[in-house]
Amino acid sequence: RLRSEGLSPVNAPLSQEHMARQQLTLSDALQLLPPAAAVEARDYVLSAIPLELSGGVDLRVTRANLAPLLMGAALYGYFLAGAMQSRTAGEVSELAQSDWDSEAAFAAVSARVGRLLELPEESSDPLRQYASLTTVSTVVQTVENGGEAEVLRDIGEIEGGLLQLNAECLRALLGEVCAFAFVLRLWEQKIVRFVFPE
Repeated sequence: RLRSEGLSPVNAPLSQEHMARQQLTLSDALQLLPPAAAVEARDYVLSAIPLELSGGVDLRVTRANLAPLLMGAALYGYFLAGAMQSRTAGEVSELAQSDWDSEAAFAAVSARVGRLLELPEESSDPLRQYASLTTVSTVVQTVENGGEAEVLRDIGEIEGGLLQLNAECLRALLGEVCAFAFVLRLWEQKIVRFVFPE
């Protein structure tokens, strides 16, 4: 669907592709979402990377710090799709207390994030390749100019390395991951309804 609308998702690892993708904006990444969902996703992304950081500001982040941020955006998109399909406030409240509905959804999103960040695979089992990406974050943690010694914190075991992304590129990436998980949840719900009709 993204490609049919003239957008191409990030396919290569960020270290190879991010400079060429800086023209992608947050609004581009969210344009395929329903308007109400796009507003919610935009608010989420801007709470992680506020507009006070102009688009051209370069942020230095480690892969270990960026992985939970991307997983948090994906989980929010996944939740948002479920909330929009819910019929009652109770269903939405129940969704807010839960995580991924299926191992397959987590595996698909974690594989996307793991490959974008060039993280080492943790297992040959496709459902556990990036099992440690269960940690989520809602704010970007940058590395200060003198702080390169404290490169890996949040996910401990994952190999790190610095990435330099401008704020707008990172906003667009968060929006794209959020939209990816939103669409994933919709497809997952359609498949469940097909397999288990009411």
